[in-house]
Amino acid sequence: MGNDDHFARTLPSRSGGAVSGEPRASLELQEGALLGSYQLETLLGEGSMGRVFQARHVRLGRQVALKVLKPEHARDGNFVQRFFQEARTVNQINHEHIVEIFDFVDEGEGGHVYCVMELLRGQGLGALLKQESLSLARIQRIAVQVCAALGAAHQVGVVHRDIKPDNLFLIQRSGQPDFVKVLDFGVAKLLAAEDAPPTGTVDGTIIGTPAYMSPEQAAGLPVDARSDIYAVGNILHEMLTGHPPFQAEAFGQLVVQIITQPPPPLPSHLASGEAVPPALAELVSRCLAKEPEARPRSLAEVTTALLLLPVQAPASPEAVGAMDPSERPTKRLPAVAEPLRRRVALGVGAALVLGVAALIGLARGDAPAAQAALARTESVVAP
Repeated sequence: MGNDDHFARTLPSRSGGAVSGEPRASLELQEGALLGSYQLETLLGEGSMGRVFQARHVRLGRQVALKVLKPEHARDGNFVQRFFQEARTVNQINHEHIVEIFDFVDEGEGGHVYCVMELLRGQGLGALLKQESLSLARIQRIAVQVCAALGAAHQVGVVHRDIKPDNLFLIQRSGQPDFVKVLDFGVAKLLAAEDAPPTGTVDGTIIGTPAYMSPEQAAGLPVDARSDIYAVGNILHEMLTGHPPFQAEAFGQLVVQIITQPPPPLPSHLASGEAVPPALAELVSRCLAKEPEARPRSLAEVTTALLLLPVQAPASPEAVGAMDPSERPTKRLPAVAEPLRRRVALGVGAALVLGVAALIGLARGDAPAAQAALARTESVVAP
């Protein structure tokens, strides 16, 4: 991704009312129209705040996605600032599993406001779940990538607050299927320090998609990273069952369920016939705990639990790297030629020495030394 200076443009002051004359932003954009340096090709989708187009740079030929604020919101300074904040937040996190935003453009009074984003080709998790049931290996693979993206956001003090299947997009990248891209940080919350200025979100305001809210969100209470951990539990439940844990026709009934009722138990088997491991059922239950304190402490803890599940497909190196170092599973060595087998044997011998060093470090309370020994263990074991 680019640096913060891509988005460090001064936002012109805007009034909440209509502007005199016929502002450009009031004109409905159509396929084939020009917007800045881009020609709009196809309308990809539309939400409450704006529309997303596939577009092409007229001189460079590069295809991108343009997320354009609706005219009524482009004239509202609060919406423009929130839109700008999404672009800045995504740029700040800078993670491969979060959609990349290249630029933010505000044409000023009477003009359009839009973000230039990477064009993703694939499908949303919500659409996939309507078409087929997932194997345990696919569920694990998708979930650990979601945890990696949200964990990176939490490291810079950002909580997404609207994780749902429609905000998780699956593409194929470098031969990897189900490569996750997390979308829509438009309602993300910056966890500012106590003496920092307000972020623009007022406690008591219910923000998010109702069926996927944490209990504290549904109650209008302040949220932190543990709200996203609850959302991961929601996603896991839906991937395992095909529907979110709580469903109701009326918003009030749904809120009552989320705040007061325990989540329904998971089935013993997936639709594919695979047994649901008890450890996975217990993890989902912990993530969906009503009290934030009862949930896993971090997404690294969730990732570790996911990667220790008895699944047939091996976990990716990136997923293993997201685990707590002391809890990473040992690697199974495949059948190898004799020279390589000898190299592996030598590496394992060196790893045993370093493993003892790690244990000594832990016994002495020297965690950094133990972690360094564990890291060196991985480097000598890898063939």
